[in-house]
Order: sequence, then structure tokens, then C-alpha cells
Amino acid sequence: MRKLILAGVILQITIILTGINGQYEFGDIISFKRGCSCLPLYKHFAVYVDNVNIEGKLPGQDIFHCTGPTKSTSNCGFGVLGNEIGTKENYLDDNFTTELNRSDFHDRIISRITEKKNNCRPYKVRSNNCEHLATYVRYGERFSQQPGTIASLFCKRNLGSCEKYKKLLKEMEEDAQSQIDCEKCPDNAAAAG
Repeated sequence: MRKLILAGVILQITIILTGINGQYEFGDIISFKRGCSCLPLYKHFAVYVDNVNIEGKLPGQDIFHCTGPTKSTSNCGFGVLGNEIGTKENYLDDNFTTELNRSDFHDRIISRITEKKNNCRPYKVRSNNCEHLATYVRYGERFSQQPGTIASLFCKRNLGSCEKYKKLLKEMEEDAQSQIDCEKCPDNAAAAG
């Protein structure tokens, strides 16, 4: 009986460490929608690190990401993908084929993670957010385009400051009955019906 239980535990750990259904590979950028699924306010971004041994990463931790908008200088770290549904979002791969085809691509990702781990600048929506971190780790350059979100409207405009975006974000986080009516979202209507 003990052998059967141990085999089950090893199988579960193997599944966790190799990614959900193997859909992610080391270095993939994963996005997570925040707000309504049909038109999210923004996306959270992380880099999939699989079961690769990186200094400071604990067993079972399979993502590297910005752990939250804080005033701290150490807001980047490892986490667990868990059951949250993410989407592989390597949307800049076509622009960085040289970087992606380098023989030391994995080593460069690990080097960038090591550089940023516990050493991120303070979080800023327009200049130092989770997407900036994820694109830097994968490509070596920082971008924030928020594809397919309301935030993308602000990212594409030169607003100087991003007070309108911050206000909208705060409203979405504080007000369950936000300006976006999620009940009218086709995804929610299908689920309800």
C-alpha cells in the first residue's frame, strides 16, 4: 500500500514539475487575465521555470514573477502556478528569433532571473510591472503592451503618467460592480446557461 501511495505522490509531483499537460516549456511567458474573461482589465505575467534548479527556488515552485505592487525593492520571486489557468503568451518571439535561437538561451534566462530575484525596482504600472519583468527575462528587453486588455489602450498611448490607468485599476479592484458588466460577457453567459 505504501508503494502505491508513494507512486501516486511521485506521479503528482512529476505532473506539477513538468507543467500542466506539458503545455509550457522553460522560459515561456504565461499571462493570467484579471477582470472579465471576455475583456480583461489587465493581465498578470510570469515566466515558467519548470523544475529547473535556480538558486533560491524551492521544490514545486514553477514560475518567476512580480509578486505584487509594493514600494519594496524586492518584489520579484518564485511562485507556484497551481490551478490558475494561464495562457502561453510569447507574443514577441517573431521579433527576437536571434535571442531565442542562441545556444545559451536557458542560461541567459537563469542569469536574468538571478539578477532580478529580490532585486527588482519598485513596482510602477507604466515602467516596472510584471510584464516588463517577464519580457526582460525571456527576451532581454522590457516591454508592456497588455495585449487583449483594457490596459492596452493606455500602454499604446504616451500618457506621460498613468493616473487614468491607476484610477481604473483601483476602481476594478475595489468595486465588485465595476464599470465593465461581466454578466454580459459571452463567456459568463455561456457558463450561466
